[in-house]
Amino acid sequence: MKQVQTERGNEFSDTKRVNMLRQVSEDAPSKAGLFRRVYEGRASPRLAIKVQCLQCCWLDETAIRECTATECPLWDFRPYQAAPCRPVSFLPKCRTDSRKEPAYERT
Repeated sequence: MKQVQTERGNEFSDTKRVNMLRQVSEDAPSKAGLFRRVYEGRASPRLAIKVQCLQCCWLDETAIRECTATECPLWDFRPYQAAPCRPVSFLPKCRTDSRKEPAYERT
């Protein structure tokens, strides 16, 4: 397969990745670094999932948050979700009044 070189000099053997990186650089330059790290194999699993979701929903964070593809194996791990509420009792102990009901706060 022919090696294609990007603007920064990184070589990818897959022309689909090169084309995707160019498109992302044009449409959302702030996200290009994420895609580059994944394509170079220097990404954590969490970042790889984030890039996959961004690619699937074409860089729309709101679409990822509202994703209805519950059959997708990554659906439970998708980024940009609201943090779940947990009772304060799970948080580190500090001065509390035992007469009050546990409050809930975002984590």
